Amino acid sequence: MYPGHKTPFWWKASAQSKEGSEHFASSVFHFSVGVVMGSRHFVFEDEGAGIRVEDREAFDRLAPCCTWLYLAMGGVLSAAIGISGPLRSEAKETVAGSLPYFV
Repeated sequence: MYPGHKTPFWWKASAQSKEGSEHFASSVFHFSVGVVMGSRHFVFEDEGAGIRVEDREAFDRLAPCCTWLYLAMGGVLSAAIGISGPLRSEAKETVAGSLPYFV
């Protein structure tokens, strides 16, 4: 259960997606309980989420070696998920082959 709500969080998200909510048409999720997940720019600049004073030091120390996905609940940062992994052996060829499409 999400604090202050009588319906489990997952049920609200599932029900909203079944209703054809426009929010589920993109790669950014807006759940009916005030949860936003996405990039730093999206969560903090576009959505205006804040960081608790007691969490600021840990936030400032997030390792630059990861791509970070941020989760805010009720307009406040709740989690930062670091994603990293080795490049696949074919990455160079894939990128080189894609360049003509971006010029």
